[in-house]
Amino acid sequence: MMGLPLRPRRHMADGFSLIEVMIAMTIGLIISLALATMFTKISETNREQFKAAMQIENGRYAVDLLSNTVRLAGYYGEFSAVPPAAASLPDPCAIPAEGNVSAATANSPLAFFIQGYAAATASASATVPTACQAWIDSDTLKPGSDILVVRRLDTIPLIDPPTTTSATPDAGMVYVQTSDSLLDIQYGSGTAIDSSKNAKGAATAAELQRKDFTQALSGTPATRPTIAAYIRKLHVDIYFVANCRSGSGSNGMCTADDDTIPTLKRLELTASGGAATMTVVPLVEGVEFFKAHYGVDTDGNGQVDSGGLSAPATVADWQNVVQVEVRVLARNTESSTGYTDGNSYDLGGGISYTPSGAAAKFRRHAFHQQIYITNVGGRRET
Repeated sequence: MMGLPLRPRRHMADGFSLIEVMIAMTIGLIISLALATMFTKISETNREQFKAAMQIENGRYAVDLLSNTVRLAGYYGEFSAVPPAAASLPDPCAIPAEGNVSAATANSPLAFFIQGYAAATASASATVPTACQAWIDSDTLKPGSDILVVRRLDTIPLIDPPTTTSATPDAGMVYVQTSDSLLDIQYGSGTAIDSSKNAKGAATAAELQRKDFTQALSGTPATRPTIAAYIRKLHVDIYFVANCRSGSGSNGMCTADDDTIPTLKRLELTASGGAATMTVVPLVEGVEFFKAHYGVDTDGNGQVDSGGLSAPATVADWQNVVQVEVRVLARNTESSTGYTDGNSYDLGGGISYTPSGAAAKFRRHAFHQQIYITNVGGRRET
């Protein structure tokens, strides 16, 4: 008897059991979480490194900027005379009056190439000069920040014959022409100057006139007539730390609605609407403190007197400043998660700063540099 044919056996497809799937998913989630954590840590590290790099760069730039400015303090072109000191320091935001300045001129603000207002402690505010309060008020000036005033002329003349034959002085801008013994302050009018025209069109001695290089030399030693003088812009630069990066108040002053990023700013002499005025210019963000300390030379040899840097004791001492030490404390513009700054920073002059509370969440770096004022000390040395 023949047997029945065997039916082919149907094989079921093999697969993962539910437990195996759950185990695989769990392992995958663990790996994904580890990768996500790693990427997050890498991103945080990169952000912190970027913030640290910006902090270092900002601090170095602030010191370099201040150093270059202070080094040029007292540069008045050919003018080598020093006017006598006034009874009190001039207001740096008062617009200089037109007219001549000589070695006998009293009460000239140009007698003070360096001028400063110091904050007594890291939490106190420096005294803001009266005329400057329209641009720097108590909401704007950061407590602990010093105020430094630098006066000088532009190193590049308005007209440089090898490269230019005419120029147009800005209307209302303060310009200066100098000889070795006379300094003439005048305002521009926006009218072009060439070899035969002055700034305001009238051939009067009180107007800006281009230096005439065709005039013959005369005298012993041979010099050009006193009217032959370069025209240079007057710089009055006032440095301070503001409580905000961008002020929305009047004249750029900080308000309660603005950001809270401390920023090194400069209040500078300029012109607007055909009249001389002051303008606030943000320079370096993240500068938390700016302090200035001064080296005074009272014996006329061009060197800082024994005892080193100190605040000038009298108004006359400000004319004898030959060195400035600037100290800058730069911080990150954003706080760092999980970080607490436990350092104490020496701001010079017996003043220190130890951050606390929310301020301790920012990383910082301190910078300082001593700057010799060549145009003052160098002349004395020779």
